[in-house]
Amino acid sequence: MADDPVHPMGVAMQWVARIFAAAIMMVLPGVGGLWLDDRLGMSVLGLVGFGLGLVGGMIYLISATRSADAGRRKAAQPQAGQDHPHDR
Repeated sequence: MADDPVHPMGVAMQWVARIFAAAIMMVLPGVGGLWLDDRLGMSVLGLVGFGLGLVGGMIYLISATRSADAGRRKAAQPQAGQDHPHDR
């Protein structure tokens, strides 16, 4: 049961969730910075927030991609004791 393949739509929805989370991570710090700028009468916190959000979102996307790629490679490796098509 644990070796059941994941439906392609399930994989697509996982990627949609990852990308949506990254978009939120990129935008919310900037919006918060703009709100603080308005409250404090400044004009730099929004820009700093968007910059930090961009960096944080990209780091998250890179790490999510690497972990998904590692999981796919691990699933593609043959298990010990199974017949290999090249062994015949």
